[in-house]
Amino acid sequence: MNFSNNMLEGPIPQGTQIQSQNSSSFAHNPGLCGAPLKRSCGEGKEEARKQDEEKEEKDLSLELDWIAAAIA
Repeated sequence: MNFSNNMLEGPIPQGTQIQSQNSSSFAHNPGLCGAPLKRSCGEGKEEARKQDEEKEEKDLSLELDWIAAAIA
């Protein structure tokens, strides 16, 4: 079976015939993770969460700057 170029996302089901496929069968599906691919499913989630937190902090800081400017 060949699942490449299908815009699939998420973990490859464990313990199925699908998982026993060669990693090339899943090529060009950047959202897929788990065996037999080298990309683990937790990879990238922590970085995305960290970036979201940093953006929220920056937005809050900017908002507080405007409040301080309005008071002054």
